[in-house]
Amino acid sequence: MGVAAAGNLAVFAGGQISVTQVSDRVDIYETVTDNWDVDILQKAVVNHSVVSVQNQLLVAGGIAFPNTLYQTVEIFTCEASSGTAASEAKKRLRI
Repeated sequence: MGVAAAGNLAVFAGGQISVTQVSDRVDIYETVTDNWDVDILQKAVVNHSVVSVQNQLLVAGGIAFPNTLYQTVEIFTCEASSGTAASEAKKRLRI
């Protein structure tokens, strides 16, 4: 699982579910409103990185079973609080 925080958001992305299964789920926690939301990665991955850069969270690389290496980046832009975590992480720039 990759974990990072930016602004009022904490993001928990992907990870291993079982020996042969990985997750595409992204759990997003908004600290000000104490709300949780869920998003989906383009690819289910493990051994990926999640980092924050200013108001963005980047989910980069990773591996899916069986041994498929991904060289992609998904960017979540964190915006000012509007009451729900879903509106906080505006996703989608796939490089």
